[in-house]
Amino acid sequence: MNHYLKRMIPSALTMCNLLLGFAAIAMSDLTPFYAMVCIYLAAVFDGIDGLAARAFNAITPFGKQLDSLADMVTFGVAPAVLIYQHLLPPGYSSLIIVAIIPLFAAIRLARFNNDTSQSTSFRGLPTPAAALFLAPLPYIDLEYAFRLYNEPLLIAAVVVVALLMLMPIRMFSFKGLKDTGPNRVFPILLILGSIGLLIPFQWMAMPLIIILYLLLSLLYNVWNTPAHQREQES
Repeated sequence: MNHYLKRMIPSALTMCNLLLGFAAIAMSDLTPFYAMVCIYLAAVFDGIDGLAARAFNAITPFGKQLDSLADMVTFGVAPAVLIYQHLLPPGYSSLIIVAIIPLFAAIRLARFNNDTSQSTSFRGLPTPAAALFLAPLPYIDLEYAFRLYNEPLLIAAVVVVALLMLMPIRMFSFKGLKDTGPNRVFPILLILGSIGLLIPFQWMAMPLIIILYLLLSLLYNVWNTPAHQREQES
């Protein structure tokens, strides 16, 4: 395969992520379901563009920046628009609340681009994970009558998820599947737990899967505390 074409494939997948984020924003005022599905599909493209870049040996600074710009739209702006349009009353206070999602996502992504220690794990909740927690909430509220509209629990969830993106908590990556040591257990447990949650809860499962990811990441931190301390000292 042509070397130029190999370099273009990961970027093309990243652009699919961006276009799906734009579609989610464009459709957010019509129905939260299709916007949520766009964000889910974008998360798939966000995963496979990195796989393609590594498979074709096409990891470039351009691709890294493009990926973050796409993530900013899809996983920062789109879920904030969804929450604002369907779960909060119009007004300045609501805008201020949801504004922390893209604001903190931007800071998270800028840190990630300049932090070489996040090659095999993450520092703070990844922006796609934050979006996958928030994006289903309007649909869950509409379809299952959860009554999240303007509730303190919703506002607290938005603030906590946004803060988690910036907290210096180590969170494991699926790259850990290549690890031959015990760290491989954490992504495997997440995959098995996700399947177990998806079967009974379907669309409602995603926020629960992200909560499971957070809990497993706390265990991951406890397990790897000595290693992280050595990393910080070196």
